[in-house]
Amino acid sequence: MVASAYSLAEDIGESRKTFVEYVVELKNPNSTYHGSFPEYDITAYGPHHRVQGTDQQTLGEFPPGATLYWADQIEARQPVTSVKITYSGIDWSRTVTTPADYPPFPASGVHYSGGYDPTITGVIKNPYPRAFGEIAVTAAFYMGESLVGGGTDFVDHLPANSSKPFSLSLLSKPPPNWQSIVVTAVPWGSAPNAWNQAALKLRQTTFARLR
Repeated sequence: MVASAYSLAEDIGESRKTFVEYVVELKNPNSTYHGSFPEYDITAYGPHHRVQGTDQQTLGEFPPGATLYWADQIEARQPVTSVKITYSGIDWSRTVTTPADYPPFPASGVHYSGGYDPTITGVIKNPYPRAFGEIAVTAAFYMGESLVGGGTDFVDHLPANSSKPFSLSLLSKPPPNWQSIVVTAVPWGSAPNAWNQAALKLRQTTFARLR
């Protein structure tokens, strides 16, 4: 795990819950190993280090050399005095693909709208010669080089070599001191190893053009 950030939002009603909103950045340092189902744990603590809430998040594929972002929330009992986010495991397998076989899903026209319902809009592009049934789009907010917040939402059916608008609704406003936004996307809810298969197809297409 490269970085993480979180914020707390307390429910002032009868539920007496705290919503822990978080974002993580993960990096696959390997150039010849493909990861599946990376997991991390989120634990909220109260006074005397008492556990107030906990959850585990499992992601999908983790290509060689890739950087993944994910943002979500968990519910915890009040009060919450600290939060710990820790990487907990992954399944590794050797692959013939390399980091160069996994071009990112580029985002363009990114715009942040504040107000009551903070939203990030833009256009996401699929650089692969195959369609994806669902794409998870994550916006990460930075202050300088520090990760300070983020949000994740989904885009349905992104055709091969095509672009599609996205609208990402944030759970809450980012910290007021943010300076830049990084938008990334990963295949989600697709067939197993869909990203790896897309990379192999892209590689085969590239080699065919070079012949």
